[in-house]
Amino acid sequence: MQSLCKNHFLQNLYRKIDGALLWSQNERNLECVITFQTHSILQRFMLRFDFLQLDCNDHLYIYDGAHAVGTYKFDLSCKNTKQNLGAMFTRTNYVTLKYVTDAWGTESNGFKLVITAVKDPSKYLTLKNGVFVGGFRRKWMSQIISKGENET
Repeated sequence: MQSLCKNHFLQNLYRKIDGALLWSQNERNLECVITFQTHSILQRFMLRFDFLQLDCNDHLYIYDGAHAVGTYKFDLSCKNTKQNLGAMFTRTNYVTLKYVTDAWGTESNGFKLVITAVKDPSKYLTLKNGVFVGGFRRKWMSQIISKGENET
C-alpha cells in the first residue's frame, strides 16, 4: 500500500482498473487515501480479502464512492477477519480506501485485498441492509457451467 500512497500529484487521480491486488504488511505511520474506478459505469467493485489481520489501532475504511468523506461503508480493524466479512460489493463504480496505521505493529499485521470490477451484482444477490448477500458464487458458477455446455 505504501508504494501507492507516495505523496505526488498522481496520488489524487482516480485509478481505472479491471482488478487489483493490494498487499500491506506491517506498514507503520501511514495515512493513505486511494480511489479506484471501473472502466464502465455499468460495473461495480467486488472486494474480498485473502488475508486480513489488522492491529486494533490500525483501520482500513472503505467508502462506496469517489471520496473519503461522509459515512464509510466499512471500518475494518482487529475485530474483523476474512471469514466474517466475505465478499463486499460497491453500489457505484468507485471505491475509496483510507488506510491509517500507527507506529506499532508486528510482521503478521496487514492484509491482502483483491478488488475486481464486475457487472451489476444485483442480478445474483439480494440487497439487505445496504450489503449484497446471497448465492453469488453458486449462481455465477452455474452460469459458467451452462455456458460451457451450450458451446460444445
